[in-house]
Amino acid sequence: MTIEKQPIGSMSEANGVLAKFLGLGTAEAAVTRHTQGETSVITLNEIGGTFGYGFGGGKNGENEEGGGGGGGGMTWSRPVATILITPNGVRVEPVVDVTKIAVTMFTTLGAIFMVVRRMRRTRRELRS
Repeated sequence: MTIEKQPIGSMSEANGVLAKFLGLGTAEAAVTRHTQGETSVITLNEIGGTFGYGFGGGKNGENEEGGGGGGGGMTWSRPVATILITPNGVRVEPVVDVTKIAVTMFTTLGAIFMVVRRMRRTRRELRS
């Protein structure tokens, strides 16, 4: 993962960065194709992004006016499936994200543990 921090000096620079950011959400960015000879591999990607900004104003020391603003954002992508096209046929292979499955499993087990614990505690309190 690459984190790139850079100050933006003008509104036109900000518009350029935003246009590049929004360009990542196109169908062309979600599908990539690689061909070698008679074999093609098409990768289907999930793409996401987020951004935010803020600004404010007020008095800055002895100056009558003050203010500033800032913003940031990030994008991510991950493959979800590959399509293999050969002279022998077409095959679609899902890309299994083992890390996401493990995190989901442990989060679910943790939630179940907390609910069962709370139910037992409530039952004990009601008996008393």
